[in-house]
Amino acid sequence: MNNKATPTWLLSLMSIVLGGAAIWYTWFRYSERVQNGIEIPWYNWTTLILMGGVGISFLIAAIVLFFNKSGGWAMFKGSFIMAQFTLFANLLLLIVKVILNFDTEKATLFFERLYESPLDKAILTIVIIFISLNLVDKFIRKQKQS
Repeated sequence: MNNKATPTWLLSLMSIVLGGAAIWYTWFRYSERVQNGIEIPWYNWTTLILMGGVGISFLIAAIVLFFNKSGGWAMFKGSFIMAQFTLFANLLLLIVKVILNFDTEKATLFFERLYESPLDKAILTIVIIFISLNLVDKFIRKQKQS
């Protein structure tokens, strides 16, 4: 087993990539609405602020990690946890919306509106693949331990 520490430049690079991805996602998802003055519901504002904060905190963690300070790793982990919290909050909002729109007519309109663009379907597919691979990996590890 390899017990060597991960190089700090790799953690900085990973933090820059994750921070850039979070900021890109925030910009891609909300820029058109903000620029056109379309009203954004409160729950979308919270997602906008949280994901922007995740991106900024990843970038700050990259700077701190680059200078080899001990707080960089803690900030990196905190940013990662904040990203997971944001995604979990979005999942809860989706579940609440599905429950509130459970009538058959409302549900079909809701799901049609939910997945308007191919990007939304691609994101859902990637999430399902990631979860499936994670479950298969856990199953294989459990079989090896037995």
